[in-house]
Amino acid sequence: QAESQSDENGKGESQGDQSKIPAEVLETIVKELLEEVREGLIELDFHDGSVIIRIREHGSFSSGGADVNSSFVPVIDRIGAVLERLEGPITVSGHTDNVPARGDRFRSNWDLSALRSASVAHELLAASAIEPWRLSVMGKADTEPLADNSTVAGRARNRRVEISINLNKDPGLRPVF
Repeated sequence: QAESQSDENGKGESQGDQSKIPAEVLETIVKELLEEVREGLIELDFHDGSVIIRIREHGSFSSGGADVNSSFVPVIDRIGAVLERLEGPITVSGHTDNVPARGDRFRSNWDLSALRSASVAHELLAASAIEPWRLSVMGKADTEPLADNSTVAGRARNRRVEISINLNKDPGLRPVF
C-alpha cells in the first residue's frame, strides 16, 4: 500500500511508490494540480504505476448529496484536462464513512458512493476529451476506509471520490496542440 505524506499544512501532495511513473508525468501532474492540493481540495497519491487523485469531501458534495457542487466543477474540469493527456484506463471510485445514508434517495452507502462516483465521471466526460470507454465507475461504500470511522475527522477523511489512472501500459503524456 502507498503511504501518505503531508506537506507542512497536513495536506497530501504526493505519496507512495513513484518509481513506475516517469518523472515527466509526475512533474506535470503535480504542477498542474498543485493549487488544488494546497487548498486541501484534492490529494495526489502514486502507487504501483497508478496515479490516484483523491477528491476530498471539502466542498465537493453537499452533505448526503450525490451531485457535484457547482463551485467544485472547475476543480474536476482541471483534473479532466490532466487526465485527457494521459494514456490508460481511469477508475472513479466513491467512498463513504460508516454512518448509514439517510433519506429516501439512497438505500445505503453503496448507492451514495456509486452515484457520487458517477457524478464525477459525468463531469469529467462533459469537460474534457476523455473517451468514455476509458472510464469505469465503482461504489465502494465504507469498505476501504483511510482513517478510523470512530472520529469526526476520520469519517470526513473516508468520505471521498478517488480517480485512478493506471499508467502501467503507456505512462506517457500525449502532446496537446
